[in-house]
Amino acid sequence: MSCPSRTLVLAAALLLGAVAPAAAEQPRRLTIGLDRDMAPFSFVTPAGQIDGLVPELLTLVFRQANLQLDIVGGDFDELSQLLQSGRADAIMRADAMLSELGTGVGTQALVEFASSLFLREGGGVSDLRDLDGRRVAIRRNGPAGAMAAAWIRGLRGLPVETTSFGEAFRLLAAGEVDATLAPYAVGLSTIQRLRASGVAARGTPIDTRVIRLQVRADRADVVAAIDRAIVAARASGAIRTIEDNWLTNRQIWMSTGDIAIIAFAAVAALLGVLVMVWVASLHREVSRRGSRIAQLFADREQEIRALLDRQQRLNQIQRDFIALATHEFNTPLAVIDSAAQMLGFAARRRGADEMLPRLDKIRAAVARLIGVMDTVLADDR
Repeated sequence: MSCPSRTLVLAAALLLGAVAPAAAEQPRRLTIGLDRDMAPFSFVTPAGQIDGLVPELLTLVFRQANLQLDIVGGDFDELSQLLQSGRADAIMRADAMLSELGTGVGTQALVEFASSLFLREGGGVSDLRDLDGRRVAIRRNGPAGAMAAAWIRGLRGLPVETTSFGEAFRLLAAGEVDATLAPYAVGLSTIQRLRASGVAARGTPIDTRVIRLQVRADRADVVAAIDRAIVAARASGAIRTIEDNWLTNRQIWMSTGDIAIIAFAAVAALLGVLVMVWVASLHREVSRRGSRIAQLFADREQEIRALLDRQQRLNQIQRDFIALATHEFNTPLAVIDSAAQMLGFAARRRGADEMLPRLDKIRAAVARLIGVMDTVLADDR
């Protein structure tokens, strides 16, 4: 083989040797089935995504194990069917439930949770001994629901099956059941939403359960990597940090229906605030216009009072003038009348009767003028 040919063969071998490890290191993808009604462990967000404590832990663990993660949601029966049919590579379940599947390999414990009995205030139930003849809501989820129902019947209680924890707590708040069974963290997050309905937790948690991954037997090769990642995450404190964030802080986890109700209430409250703002604005506008109208009335009243005062002054001036003019006229008229009267007496003594008609006319004219003046004074008063 020539030198160039040997060079090409060596280069190809080196290239293949470099590509093969890279291809072998490509992360494998697993589909994990999670309960969609186990808030805060796992629940469906309003956007339709699965969120919660377990999905966050899985994301952390799978990243450390160099595995890609796909999550699907469902109830216990649906998840069991997904696992047994091969459409899911693993599901998250408590130990007591995983043993009923009879298939797959379990991983290290991922998280622990406590089940508790939740009671309604004033319902007459204070502990497990009071369940005799009482209605207890349990979630119907295949074998787990059957186990819970058998346990309740053993305490002589009356199990009432529901489709979700949310429905069970609504029945409890409405007084249709006297108690319900739920994971403690689920109950705490729900009670924060139903506190006004008189729901309260009584007593201590009933038992503690471990949640782990149940992996299909044909995918058991990834269990070791997942276990190493869980141990490492727990040793580093990353798992504790996530648990504290979801459980210790007791965040409020809500279903899509709760979100819709709260959104409706928020919109109604916003509309109420807008109406209040509009009414306040309208009240301010009415007050402003009322103040302006009142000011206009006050200004007009002042103008009218000024005009009235002026008119009264003019009337007083007029009365004073007329009184003065009357006085000035009456005095000479009285003198004229007195003179005419004296001339009449003199004319009669001397026999000058031809002067009397003229003197009578003078006196009549004087009397007429005095009558006119009296009329003017009377009208002025």
